[in-house]
Amino acid sequence: MHGWLCPNCLIALSATGDEHHCGRCGWARRRTGRLWLTDRDITPKGFDLAAATRLQSLETHFWVRERRRLIECLLHDLAAAGQYAVDLGCGTGGLLPLLEKRFSRVMAVDAHAILLEQAARNPSKAQLFQADICRSTLPSGIFSLVMAMDVIEHVDPDA
Repeated sequence: MHGWLCPNCLIALSATGDEHHCGRCGWARRRTGRLWLTDRDITPKGFDLAAATRLQSLETHFWVRERRRLIECLLHDLAAAGQYAVDLGCGTGGLLPLLEKRFSRVMAVDAHAILLEQAARNPSKAQLFQADICRSTLPSGIFSLVMAMDVIEHVDPDA
């Protein structure tokens, strides 16, 4: 699956093995395993590194557990099983196993490499992409489900 556009130039990225690269501005992302990281700092304004670090410790918090259970029920009731799903602002990837139960391929996007690295340690098969979801240009027309949970409060209002 490809079809990504450069977040700076909005032209199609070249894909060669383990790299997506923009021939115009030089922007690139490289893959290690299932983790794709950019070659530039893309930390968004609305969610700082301290918040990202705190998020890592919340996976066992009662609210997060109950939220996960609710989302699982909603996915069961509302989302028809499909081929592709994407989780925007995936954080540590806590919801990826729920998506993988219903979709043949799952993609996860987050701006914070530290959170994606933790997600990569989980037993998921999802492809993990570092990108600012306000500037990311996802492949068009391939997703049966696009999910962005607990994201809007972190989006820069000027983005």
